[in-house]
Amino acid sequence: MRRVLPEALGTVLVLGSLGLFYQCVVYLQRRDYVAAILIMFVGFAVVRSGVELLRSSLAE
Repeated sequence: MRRVLPEALGTVLVLGSLGLFYQCVVYLQRRDYVAAILIMFVGFAVVRSGVELLRSSLAE
């Protein structure tokens, strides 16, 4: 049970970042480059956080 919560949260973060990258593409289509760059950085941060959670839960 101890390992299930970090795995689930890490998976949710990685999959949720796909939504952020989709929004990045939408902003690029609207030619709103500043918003797209900001969303892209947030997406990378969310992916990195999710991967760290998954890495720590799988290492145990």
